Amino acid sequence: MPGKIVSKKDLAAIMGKAPQTLTIWQNEGMPYRKGEAVGDENQYDTSDVIDWYVRRQTGRVDPNSEKAALLKEQAEAARRKNLIAKGGIIEISALKIVLGRFCGALRQKIVACGMPKEERQALLKDIQAMEMADYQNMNQDEENADGSSAA
Repeated sequence: MPGKIVSKKDLAAIMGKAPQTLTIWQNEGMPYRKGEAVGDENQYDTSDVIDWYVRRQTGRVDPNSEKAALLKEQAEAARRKNLIAKGGIIEISALKIVLGRFCGALRQKIVACGMPKEERQALLKDIQAMEMADYQNMNQDEENADGSSAA
């Protein structure tokens, strides 16, 4: 039977623990519902949390822990998808396209302007170096994201 849905502050008062303890417990598998948008508070079903706490204290293995972890991962993926759809975040692959187009347009403007050839070449070289550095950073970020999502 579902319990009462409460905030972290309320749950901390119910459990007689500090909010920081609840954060630690979340990382250890305590069930919670992540806020849907950035800045939204997590929510806690008191019944689920108490069941988890009892299993934790008695050392019983929770056969649903894998299911809970999967549900948490699915909820996070849905939240991320919503943020992308709302323009709250941008995928690195899309950013690479935008960066490439921007740098191309910038190169065209520099080539067409009336500055001396040496200055144009220096600017174009600088843009190319910045673009390569940005691509390397984005590739590294993608690799880190792929590694963390597989864990």
